[in-house]
Amino acid sequence: TGQNASAGSPASAGKTAAQLQEPVDYAGIYANWNLNLDGETGGDTPWDFGVSIEYPALIYAGMQNAPQRDYDQDDDNLIDLYSLARLDAIRYNPHGNGIPLAAGAAAYRTAFAGAVAKMGCPNTCVGYELRANLDFDQNGDDAITETGDPAYWNDGAGWQPLPGYGGKFIGNGHTISNLFINRPTEDLVALFQRFDRNSRAESVGLINARVTGQDSVAPLAGRSISAVTGSYATGAVTGRDKVGGLIAHNASGGSITAAYATVDVTGAANVGALVGHNDNGRITASYANGRVLNTAGQVPTASGGLAGTDGGALANRITDSYHDRIVSGITGGTAQTSEGPGAPHRLRRHGHLRRLECECGRNLRRRQPLELRHQPPVSRIASGQL
Repeated sequence: TGQNASAGSPASAGKTAAQLQEPVDYAGIYANWNLNLDGETGGDTPWDFGVSIEYPALIYAGMQNAPQRDYDQDDDNLIDLYSLARLDAIRYNPHGNGIPLAAGAAAYRTAFAGAVAKMGCPNTCVGYELRANLDFDQNGDDAITETGDPAYWNDGAGWQPLPGYGGKFIGNGHTISNLFINRPTEDLVALFQRFDRNSRAESVGLINARVTGQDSVAPLAGRSISAVTGSYATGAVTGRDKVGGLIAHNASGGSITAAYATVDVTGAANVGALVGHNDNGRITASYANGRVLNTAGQVPTASGGLAGTDGGALANRITDSYHDRIVSGITGGTAQTSEGPGAPHRLRRHGHLRRLECECGRNLRRRQPLELRHQPPVSRIASGQL
């Protein structure tokens, strides 16, 4: 029931059930709820916000009868991610099995408080899946700042990339918006440093990513030797060597299928609008239409509209994949050719021994806001129909 205001006692703020249940982290109406309850330094994270159809539950260590949580509600052996805090906790469980490394066990249990046995997975957990859209711009002011978004500001360095990962990471067509990383002296700078063998990334969308690093820099992964399918990125990336619009280094064993990037990519060498360096990896049925630049605004050496460089003994590494040569600014370089200024606008098709030019029925020269260009509906990403 509501309350009437009295002198010196303001009325409580009435909310609907949906408003009370929607936040899944210390954000929005619960931004100030991480209270210090034990008198020591820092907040004690006393609340578990569950999923977006549940009310908050108390989990403070001093409370009795803390609730038990099933973190695999659809029983697909994938741990549910509803918040940035849980995304961040993947760093303590690089195998995706729900068993954290000893050094990070306490932090992992804070993010996944009160977990039932095996995190709720009917068998062994094999990875993580997004169950909601995530946004690093937590106060919605269209900027990542220390005061507005302190959780992952890290003294201006932004997100700390997740280390090498060996499980599944399934996006289910959900998006991660406004990823901010500013680590110009570090390598392997991306959402994930590496996708290791036996991992898999599927149906993940990164919107308006802003990533700066040194070598092996990209929105999704710095290096991949696994399968990436049905995924995309928009935004801007800056680095030195191996700089890509989606993956920086697609190494032997890596494959990129049904993916795209609309990312402005800046670097010195091995710079590509989709992949910085394709090293005996496969790229299939994918495209890119971001600008490829060096720090002086010119086309860098060893650069490409799709892949900056492409090498290895594997035959037919790049097939049925395209880049927009007008937007990218590429008029030559590794793994592609183009006619130069004044030629009819075409998308370039990539594929060894069977290059051809595909006349396009639409002119992509007109620049739209970066995050809006050619972003397919979520339903198309989820089904892989790019």
